[in-house]
Amino acid sequence: MLILLILAAACFVGAYYYKRLISQQADAECLHGEVVSFQTYRGWRGQEGWKYYEIIAEAGGRHYKIRTDNTKAKKYAKQHDITFYVPVGAVGDEEFVGGQSAAQYSSNLLQSAQMQPHNGTARPTAVYLYEDRKKKWQFWFLIAAGIGFSAMTVLFVIDALTRS
Repeated sequence: MLILLILAAACFVGAYYYKRLISQQADAECLHGEVVSFQTYRGWRGQEGWKYYEIIAEAGGRHYKIRTDNTKAKKYAKQHDITFYVPVGAVGDEEFVGGQSAAQYSSNLLQSAQMQPHNGTARPTAVYLYEDRKKKWQFWFLIAAGIGFSAMTVLFVIDALTRS
């Protein structure tokens, strides 16, 4: 019974955060650009086997760095047209390791295949891929699951009270 209550609470908390992400994404600007650099790394958040991708895209004369663990990002290694979202207040050009410009950063990546981010972990960026957008059905699924777990908890409590 306690497990059901914890699951219901986790669903409602998750739905709250999904709703917040969806509202933040509503204000984001959709940009279409070209992939300048594509790199694959291992070790997301200290886990050795986890793969993540770093994409540098150019749109509207500015460069944006996108880090994602979405496996759908692999297609950008060959496909150079990219759609991504930039939240309000995010900037391009100077969001690179060591304060390098986009041109310096992409040329360094191409010259050195062994270049890794600091201490082997990725830092999340505000810019995200079209594939990483949170969907409204995910929010409603979490709400429905939370209601279902809550109803099951109530039924178990009523059953326990009527048996005694």
